[in-house]
This record gives sequence, C-alpha cells and structure tokens, in this order.
Amino acid sequence: MISLRQGPPAPGRPMSPATSAEIEGLARRHGLQVIRATKSNDASERQEVSWEAVWLQLPDDGTGALPLLRHVVFNDQKSSTYKLALLRALLRIADGAAGFARPGANDDHVELPLGLVALYWIRSFQPLIKADLPQQPRGNQHLGFVKAGFRGLMDRSPFDLRVGQRFSEKDAENLIRAIREAANCIRRMPANYITYPGSEKPVFPCTRGGPVRLKNSVSIDEAFLWSLGSFSVPRNLWQAMGRYAAWLEPAVLNEWIRMMRSYEQKTTDGKRSWDEHWKALEWLAPEHDTDIARRRAETLRADGFLYCVWTGKRLTKVYEIDHCFPFAAWPCNDLWNLLPSDRRANQNKSDRLPSPDALDSAKPRLLDWWHSAYQQDIRLKATFEDEARSALPATGLGESGFTLESVFDGLMFQQLVLKRDQQLREWQPA
Repeated sequence: MISLRQGPPAPGRPMSPATSAEIEGLARRHGLQVIRATKSNDASERQEVSWEAVWLQLPDDGTGALPLLRHVVFNDQKSSTYKLALLRALLRIADGAAGFARPGANDDHVELPLGLVALYWIRSFQPLIKADLPQQPRGNQHLGFVKAGFRGLMDRSPFDLRVGQRFSEKDAENLIRAIREAANCIRRMPANYITYPGSEKPVFPCTRGGPVRLKNSVSIDEAFLWSLGSFSVPRNLWQAMGRYAAWLEPAVLNEWIRMMRSYEQKTTDGKRSWDEHWKALEWLAPEHDTDIARRRAETLRADGFLYCVWTGKRLTKVYEIDHCFPFAAWPCNDLWNLLPSDRRANQNKSDRLPSPDALDSAKPRLLDWWHSAYQQDIRLKATFEDEARSALPATGLGESGFTLESVFDGLMFQQLVLKRDQQLREWQPA
C-alpha cells in the first residue's frame, strides 16, 4: 500500500509531486495490479491537503503460471533480450493467433509451429535492428539470427510478415532464410535456457523440423510454419498468456526497454528517450482497410446477389463493410471478419459484439458471403483459409479438413473468448 500526500509542502519539508496515475503506470510496467485506490480528506482538517492510497498486489491465477512468467521477466539471468523477445512472441500468438495451437502429446502442453514463433520473433526485432537499438552488451553485430535473410527483409513492411502473405523470387528466399535462422536461434538459445526455477528442465521444449529448402515462391501458411518444427508451451502458461496478454506484454516490454538502455550505456555516447524505445517496440495493428471485401461486394451487387448478413436485406448502392468483431476491441482485418451490412444495422451495431443468437441467425448469410466472395478466387480462397486457421481457435481447422462450417464454429468460439476476456457489450439486430 502506498499513501500519497496531495497539496503544498509544509515549510522546511521539501516534497516531490506524485499521483496515483504514476503509481498505476509503474505498476503495469513492473508486473503489479492495482486492486484498490481511495481518496480522503486530511485528518488534521487542513483544507489544502488531501490523501490518496493505492493498494497493489502481485497477481496469481492459482495455476503457478503468473509467478513463473514473472520470474522469467524480472529475475531470470539474461545476457541479451532473447528471452523477453520469445515471451513477447508467445503473448502475441496467444492473443491473436491461438488457432494454430494443437493439443500436445499429453494434456499438460499445447504445441505451436516453431515457424510461427520465429515469424513473430522477426516482427518484434525488425524495427529494433533498423533503429540500431542494442540487444546485447556488445551491440547488434553478433546476433545469431541477423544474417542475410533477416537483412534482406529489412525494407519489407511489418504488415507483410503475417499469415496469408505470399513472397516470390528473392523475397521468398530471404523469408525462408530469416525464419529458418530465427527458428534455430530460438531453439538453441532462449527456449533452451528458460528453465524452471532451481532446475535445468526447459519450460519450452522444441523439436526441429525437416530440412526447409529455398524456393522462389512461398506462402506463410500452416504447412510452411509447421515444417520448421514444433514449440511446446505448458498449458497453464498458454491459458494465462491468452487471458492476461494485455497485462503481461507491458511488463515484458518495460523490462526489454530497461535492458536496451543499460546496453546503450556500454555501446553509445548517450541514451535515447524512453518513448523512442516504446515506439520501436510498437506492434503495428492491421490498417482499417476493407478494399478487398468491398471490391468483392461490388461484383456481387452488380449481379444482384448482395445481402446484409445481419438483416437479410438486399443491398443496392448504399451499404457498408462491417467488422464482425469490432475493430476497436480486436483489430483484425482478416477477410472472414469483413461482412456486407446495411448502413443502419452497422451504425446500430457500432463497436458492440454480435451476440451468439445474432451470429446463429446470420449463419446462412455468413456462409453464403464467404463462399461467394472468397471461395471463387483461388488466391483469395487461400488467404481466407490461412487467416481463419491463424485467428480462429476452432477444432478441426487444418486437421480434419477445412470447411466454412468449421470457420463458423471458430467464429462462435472467438465470440465467447472476447465476451469473457474483454467484457464487450453484446448486440442483437432489431
């Protein structure tokens, strides 16, 4: 508990101003939760003085996951930022690409494609290397994954490094090299050296895949990412990462910045600002771009086959492309999440989450839209399927065959997750 005195200092007693907002910001950065904050008048009835009290605690979900993650972030010995980068990649996958997770050999673990972990690793490091922010005491000259492939991708947008994208010619070779080198680095370094406290047992055991040869064309899809190998995550950690990613990631990033600033003392003449480091670590969300869906909708409208997924109303000139799950709460611009909607229905829905009944009622029109808009074009079909497999944690995607029904099952499951974790208001069309 921290007590803060607000008001001018007494004569002869110098004081520095402090606010509860500062305390809350520091708490988030250092892995604490604010559980209570109160304000009160001064007990001595001084009109210019008031008091604030803030209660903090180390959270624990009862499974042992959060204390273990806190140990890795704050206490585990580190000679570089690799361990933090690995945790950040896993948090991002748990929050936005949980559909890739498969049951492990036993119920205690889930398996992820090692190539996916490597992809998110590259995305985290790309802006840091570009800004020459040091990732180890000696700088960036000897980083195990910064080789020809990684350097060859430096000019590519982070938005290109995502599931569903395709690379050709030299870019394809660079991508394969970069992910292959990152996967090897992860397997040999942070995954090998993140161990349980007081033990040499690794928390994240990995298995190497077969040889991944260079090609002049490659898709970032499920088959490619699994070909690099398998990455195992204890189930209690996986569940905690998915549920508490919004709280855990700032703690990881804060420690990452602290380490980079300590390296800057050894490698440069001066430190860059804290905000510069935060900016370089920013995970760029997808742009609010509905062009592909709108072009497909225009084609269907011209043929007289465009309907509002929520109301069934036939759409003519005035309509909108709606994000099924509100972009403000879950910034996903995948094709499956973009739906034609009557303007009035879309405005009424706003940033609310469609209820299970709303989705169930819209199911026939949803399936028809997905089929008509995306399944008739071979490139859009592949992108649609890759994005759905990545984002929607539905049993059967990529295992017993891909169907639009399984995409809808994943949609319904994700609705429950968003309702549970973000407490979004539900919407039911009139």
